[in-house]
Amino acid sequence: MKMQVAFCLAFLVTAFIVLPYVQSGLSSTGDIDWWCNQTPNPKPCTYHMSHIPGQEGTNISRKQFLTLAEQTTLAAASSELGYVRSLEPRVINNAERSAWSDCLLFYNLTVKSMSQVLDVSRKSTAADVQIWLSAASTNILTCEGGFFDVNVTTNIYPLIINNNVTQLVSNCLAVNKVFYDREKGNK
Repeated sequence: MKMQVAFCLAFLVTAFIVLPYVQSGLSSTGDIDWWCNQTPNPKPCTYHMSHIPGQEGTNISRKQFLTLAEQTTLAAASSELGYVRSLEPRVINNAERSAWSDCLLFYNLTVKSMSQVLDVSRKSTAADVQIWLSAASTNILTCEGGFFDVNVTTNIYPLIINNNVTQLVSNCLAVNKVFYDREKGNK
């Protein structure tokens, strides 16, 4: 039941929050700051992507930006996975251990989903990418929801929810949506 709720939440985020930010033109170019300002979450985008070597002030296409955003999101998810793993000594009871353990699993799945998105050998469609990005978003929301399920939200939960991975995934969903719509329209 909780998994269904998390999936519905992820879908709603995609459908109602992300969609207004999508621009229709595929041929647009701009620098990273410009592209980040086109996303639903420009601040974490700019923060995480402003440190990409060689991209300062360089105009890039939507596809190039999407690839950089996906790489940045994978790096942030991997970092967050390590951080969640490091919280184990702070777990105070069995209920929290259960939620923490599930959260660790869901971050592993998020990293796996983001790795699939970036695996060029797959020859993925934009629809495939939307599915993997949606799965990544759902995994994070399910991780966070698990702490509420067992009513342990005062110890490590606040440490886990303070990250930008969900917002970075939402940005990728918004940018990829243009390619998805184009692909869908061509069929």
